[in-house]
Amino acid sequence: VARSGQTGHIRPREETGPRVESAITEALGLEAVAALAVPLSVSSSAGSETIGVLLLVGSEARAGFSEDELKHVQHVAAMATLALERARLVRAMIMRMVAMAEMRDPTETGAHVRRVAGFSIAILDQWARPRGITGDELQRLRDRLYISALLHDVGKVGISDAILQKPGKLDPGERATMERHTVIGARLFGGMRTDFDDAARDVALEHHERWDGGGYPGVDPQGAQRPRKGEDIPLFARIVAIADVFDALASKRSYKEPWPEEKVVEHLRSEAGRHFDPELVAAALEALPIFRRIQQRFSEGHLTNVSSP
Repeated sequence: VARSGQTGHIRPREETGPRVESAITEALGLEAVAALAVPLSVSSSAGSETIGVLLLVGSEARAGFSEDELKHVQHVAAMATLALERARLVRAMIMRMVAMAEMRDPTETGAHVRRVAGFSIAILDQWARPRGITGDELQRLRDRLYISALLHDVGKVGISDAILQKPGKLDPGERATMERHTVIGARLFGGMRTDFDDAARDVALEHHERWDGGGYPGVDPQGAQRPRKGEDIPLFARIVAIADVFDALASKRSYKEPWPEEKVVEHLRSEAGRHFDPELVAAALEALPIFRRIQQRFSEGHLTNVSSP
């Protein structure tokens, strides 16, 4: 059905034609003798593309799917297609925002933000496990965190090239201007009250805050001057802070060679309770094998898709 773009219907006791894959029946724990597969197809100037398949299976107890049921399923399939198409559009827009930041700041590569997003998910998974956060609840957190981490430095689009691309050390005035990227990024997600916008705003604004209160910008999401420290800093921002620093230290930059992993680990341990949430540092260290796989998958010049790990 995915290849042809045509609806498929298997009725009981058919002697010929394709059967339901055994892997599907084993996963469902039943003997599926009737099946209905409806393509989720979208049209464009390039033609029709199947982006998914809605599959229903029936056990021996049913005689197949009626014409009435087929109409209902096709209606559900049309709604599912629209939802998937919108999700793809949102993802494409997000990656264009990432690309804009990448064009402005030569250190903010697509590989970097994907690694930071991947590290962040690995830390979240380790943090969630002892709390019994699993299933749909964990997946919702992962989705929001992954996209927010991709966009953590998008506010750099509002910083001048003279500062972003300066080869030497920034002076105090330039440093203060650079730190404004957190506030600029947060403003991009203002005006909308969705879970995604809230998470993206928190991460953009507060991923440079420190556990001990010595970070920046030291304002709340409404713009009021208020020192941020400890658990007053949102969880996602505390996670991205670790992921961002880990990747910055472990990666080659124009001004430095990559640190060996043991030196990066030593730095995280020494900054636990000062720069970073100590509990999340422990989670990051537990996730090191996953970090290594993410580094291999998203090395500079080698990018795969943008789906979350």
